[in-house]
Amino acid sequence: MTTTSRSSGLLMAGFLATGIVIHVGGPAAAETPDRLGAAEFAQAPADATRRFDITSQPLAEALKAFGRQSGWQFSYPAGLTKGLRSQPVSGDLPPATALRILLGGTGVSWQSTGPGTVALAKPGEGADAMVLGPITVEGQGESAWGPVEGYRATRSATATKTDTPISETPASIQVVPRQIIKDQGAQNLKDVYENVSGVVQAGNTLNAQSEVLPFIRGFESSVLRRNGLRATNVGTVDLVNVERVEVLKGPASILYGAIEPGGMLNVVTKRPQATAAYDIDAEAGSYDHYRTTADLTGPLTADGSLLYRANLAYTDEGSFRDGMHLDRVTAAPTLLWTPREGTEVLFELGYTREKQPYDTGVPIGFNGEQLVSDSTSFNLASLDGRDIRDYSA
Repeated sequence: MTTTSRSSGLLMAGFLATGIVIHVGGPAAAETPDRLGAAEFAQAPADATRRFDITSQPLAEALKAFGRQSGWQFSYPAGLTKGLRSQPVSGDLPPATALRILLGGTGVSWQSTGPGTVALAKPGEGADAMVLGPITVEGQGESAWGPVEGYRATRSATATKTDTPISETPASIQVVPRQIIKDQGAQNLKDVYENVSGVVQAGNTLNAQSEVLPFIRGFESSVLRRNGLRATNVGTVDLVNVERVEVLKGPASILYGAIEPGGMLNVVTKRPQATAAYDIDAEAGSYDHYRTTADLTGPLTADGSLLYRANLAYTDEGSFRDGMHLDRVTAAPTLLWTPREGTEVLFELGYTREKQPYDTGVPIGFNGEQLVSDSTSFNLASLDGRDIRDYSA
């Protein structure tokens, strides 16, 4: 900490970590040669013309005189003025011009550090300094359509259809990023709903294994959105190519047309990345659950103007219910072309085929008692079940 006291035309010194720095302050109003009042002198522009009458003398004394006559303050290392003499200055001059004359031949340089404040440098100081070239720092932050670092998303396009910070979005929106989906080992959208308040799985229409329609704030959402566009089918969403799941709650969902006032769900798919990466996973679980996924991405051209991504998944699983079985295949290739800066063309295809029989449920008695075990199935061969082919582009 530097503590200084100021008085008219007196030397002020403060001890700093790098040594002693001398501060020379301006005078009281009565000592100014142009006889300005104290307030007028303080408010005068730093480059206003002043009358100077300074003889050639030791530089330290000359700077004191200059401070009294100009109102400027100086800061310089101790010993800077030792053995140096100033040039004489006389006449009505701007302070900057007068200072250049005063320091002529001393080798001392000066630099303005603020209105009426100047820092002086030692003779030759910086002569051996190395001048470095410009350093460019580049980075890429989160976007509304890209991956999220960690569990907390900060941007979304679902509510506004533009890349907007969630904190600046005048709507209630909740985002479940890929990292949560991966860490929780989510198998379908029903697992994702567990992370969103006010959202639960809707009726399963006799297909409890994969039905994905949500109830949002008490209203059943009859459709899903994929990258903001209406999905052609429900019950066929595979999470292998899902980057984030976003839920827009409340009547703000009217942005997408005729839709339930409870809100809407938007699935944002993965986009190609400039850095090559390959990920292949295989998993096995209870009730004959087997699943294999592949996620491949990277550049196709040397300049990185064309990127690709390919997501593949195969799921084969049974159920605690007798005769229930799910077979699903998903392929989602994507190309991203950047012909020039600021222009992107995205080509995205998706194919999912899902096959499973209908589940007729468990009968109950008149008093609500369950008449058979949970695993008992009354599936009939005459019921074709569900065989869905979902295409997206």
